[in-house]
Order: sequence, then structure tokens, then C-alpha cells
Amino acid sequence: SQLGLFDDREEWNVSLPKHINVVTLCSGYDSQMIAMDMFREYCKKLGHDFTYDLKAWAEFDPESKKPLEEQPAVKAHNVLFPQWKYRNVGDMTKADWSFLANEDIDLLTYSTPCQSISVAGKRAGIKKGSGTRSAVLWSTENAIAVMRPKFLLQENVAALVDKTNFPDFVEWYHTVEKYGYKNY
Repeated sequence: SQLGLFDDREEWNVSLPKHINVVTLCSGYDSQMIAMDMFREYCKKLGHDFTYDLKAWAEFDPESKKPLEEQPAVKAHNVLFPQWKYRNVGDMTKADWSFLANEDIDLLTYSTPCQSISVAGKRAGIKKGSGTRSAVLWSTENAIAVMRPKFLLQENVAALVDKTNFPDFVEWYHTVEKYGYKNY
């Protein structure tokens, strides 16, 4: 590939389990769970049904002056998924994930803010310790270390691999690898 990181791709096949435990970070209104609902409906049509549970989610706007439950993304999430209203850990940079240490987490998704990455944003980057909005990505490592989910899914922001962000993306790539994950 042009990046030189993904040359060792291999074909892999995963059987869909009967139940999937999910955690989402920087959840917003949780488009990932909307996608999970859509995927489940698609699978039903193919004759394979499964259940899933959102074990925890993290949404918090550090710039908001409103209490957590009144922040727009949290309110939207709670309207769409009222059954998981009380599972928001809030600020993922301060979260103690130990309550999930003995859970069997299948999927961890993270959609860190893209304002500091995207060409439409301020382009301040994701450098570890930089304090940019997008640098919250590095707090994902704490969740990975404790939960050890079977699969990780990072939101695709094209500018993650442009020349500005690429060195930091490579560092993140290697961080994930040190926990035994393969990047695709």
C-alpha cells in the first residue's frame, strides 16, 4: 500500500456470535449503535439473528457549560437509546474502566473528535499530550488496556494519514499493535 503499513494483510473470517458486547467512546448520538441495529436487521434477512448490549459509552463535551445530561449529544443519545441512558461514563479521559475488566467485550469503537484532524477543522493534530480535541484518542489506550476487547473499530477520518497527522497515526498504530491487535 502507499502507506507501507498494511502490506501484511491477510484474509480472515469471523463467525458472528449470538451476542455482542459493545463499548463506544466519543459516542456522540452513537451512529455506531445505529449501524449495529442496521447490521442486525441485515443479518436477520440472511437467517442469522444476534443480540447486543452497549456495556458502556462515553460522551462529554469539555467546552459545554451545561451539565452532562443536558449536553446536546448526550440528550440525542438518550432519546435514541434510552435503555442505555445510565451507562455513560462521561469524560473518557477520566474514566476508570475497571468495572468492565471482567466483562467479555467484543467490540470497542472510538470516534474521537475530528476538529483537530480534518481539513475542515483547525488542523492542530493528534500529537500525544498536545491537548487538542482530537488528542483525546490517546485516552482510548486506557480502555483497551483494561477491557482487552476482541475487536477495535476506529472512525475513518481521511486526514489521519495525511502528511500532517501521519507520524502520530503511526505512533497510534504501534500502540494498538503492542496490545496484540492487527490493523486493517
